[in-house]
Amino acid sequence: MEQFIPILDALYAPQAWFLAQPKYISMAIVGLMIAATLTLAGFILARMGYKPLWALLLVVPTVSVIGLWVLALVKFPREKQ
Repeated sequence: MEQFIPILDALYAPQAWFLAQPKYISMAIVGLMIAATLTLAGFILARMGYKPLWALLLVVPTVSVIGLWVLALVKFPREKQ
């Protein structure tokens, strides 16, 4: 039974490795993830014909869901041309 505890910990607490890191490493990882998300969203928005700064809406949780919903329902500027 003792050999299954690490496997169960990995399944039920996947964030445990993240919490075990020092604060500056975990904050650096979060910062890199946010920067990568904003960069990719900016590139996608630019390809769609919108300003890449709209990607900043992804930082606010509720606004990001509403923004994605509006983006899905509105016509793209590239299609209007």
